[in-house]
Amino acid sequence: MKERPIVMQGASVRAILAGRKTQTRRVVKPREYARLGLALHGIAARIAPDVPAAPIHVEPGVCRYGAPGDRLWVREAFAHLYREDCDGCDVPDGRCEHAYVEYRADTGASRPGGWDAAPDDAEAVRWRSPIFMPRWASRLTLEVVGIRVERVAAITEEDAAAEGCSGSPMATPREQYEALWDEINGCRAGCSWKDDPWVFAVEFRRAPCARQPAASVATLNVRPAARRRGRVSTPAATR
Repeated sequence: MKERPIVMQGASVRAILAGRKTQTRRVVKPREYARLGLALHGIAARIAPDVPAAPIHVEPGVCRYGAPGDRLWVREAFAHLYREDCDGCDVPDGRCEHAYVEYRADTGASRPGGWDAAPDDAEAVRWRSPIFMPRWASRLTLEVVGIRVERVAAITEEDAAAEGCSGSPMATPREQYEALWDEINGCRAGCSWKDDPWVFAVEFRRAPCARQPAASVATLNVRPAARRRGRVSTPAATR
């Protein structure tokens, strides 16, 4: 079993936590085409454009997201904060008893640690990009249960629901997913819904995670981990 990181946006994180999301689709990169034999499938599509393409079985070691049985740990927007009573520590990765990790998906605030009330403060804490999240700070671990390759537009209503799209009186789950896909990938060349790119359709289930839920940020006076050597006050609006 191998572990790999995967970046998730806030809406996807909330859907996983709520038990509504058990699939994710990621664009197949050009360098992966040869290993998957997608060139031949493209020729077949041009010869018989009206014949729906069947999902492609993915051999172990081909997909960058692993194989069934492997695990994906979720990277999401976060902030690494310290309590006011921390005088600075020498723990290299910051995992001291005074540390607190806040997740943007939980709050929706423009700034973490209560700093959204004072966004222009020079000391205001900022959210960090998911790509900088260390393994120990991740709160979600996913076990891969299946991987296939298909065109993104081949998604069914059932699969769209498994992507976390519940539908509405104005749109079906699939229509919602189409809008969500273009919101995320529409500006990437060859990746819009109209382009109908090949994607890895990864099915997963939540796996146990060693990280314990942190205390509510409302109970803490916090300051950014990056400034733990120096004294940083709480937001002016909360003084």
